[in-house]
Amino acid sequence: MQPYNPQITPQYGGTNPGAPTVGHETRDVNVRAVLIFLVLLAVCGVGVFAVCYGVYSAFDRYASKEDGPPTTWNAPAARADAARTKRMEEQGANRFAMEQQQYEDRTERFPQPRLQTDDTRDMQMLRQQEDAQLGYYVWLDPSQGRVAIPIDRAIDVIAERGLPTVPNARPINMNRPLTVGVTKVAHGSSHDPKRGGDVSNFF
Repeated sequence: MQPYNPQITPQYGGTNPGAPTVGHETRDVNVRAVLIFLVLLAVCGVGVFAVCYGVYSAFDRYASKEDGPPTTWNAPAARADAARTKRMEEQGANRFAMEQQQYEDRTERFPQPRLQTDDTRDMQMLRQQEDAQLGYYVWLDPSQGRVAIPIDRAIDVIAERGLPTVPNARPINMNRPLTVGVTKVAHGSSHDPKRGGDVSNFF
């Protein structure tokens, strides 16, 4: 039996002439196509931004031209807006904060009726108003001794004394709300010209 003598390919300068070429499989990933796509995507993004900026600038110039210079009616408001913007700039406010403040000021100056702009705040104010009506003592008519009591106390009184009997009771007048202030504009809502968080003047 002849001894095993494997054939060793000689090395020349650190390389093996018989080994396959080192690299990547070009059939799976086309690097050139990927780079071209990324370049085109960046160019399209810049182009879309330029178009949007141009359209916005054109609409802004058109609106300014149509509005014209400040008149006798809106000059005081324009001066107040300019002074407030300058004061906010001195305080270091950013552009978004200044635009938001200007929007709120214009909303407050807009006459009634207005569209609802903050439904969450309006619902919170309505709940505070209802809680104030149901949880506190409120004078309805001091001359006749009529007072509204909290609902918890009213339940206890009815449980102790029972429902009162009223002879010859008249039907309820449905031409006005049954509770005081529920149908009023909540103080501080987006419909109220004087916004605030105090519920003390609901009654």
